[in-house]
Amino acid sequence: MCTTIMVLSTMVILLRRRFSSRVQPKQNTGMKFP
Repeated sequence: MCTTIMVLSTMVILLRRRFSSRVQPKQNTGMKFP
């Protein structure tokens, strides 16, 4: 369980970083999507 939670959290963080990096140049309204 602990390992799965850690893996999921890391995946979410990576996805958020990629999504934020893609959205920032397009929309800089200061709204962060989860």
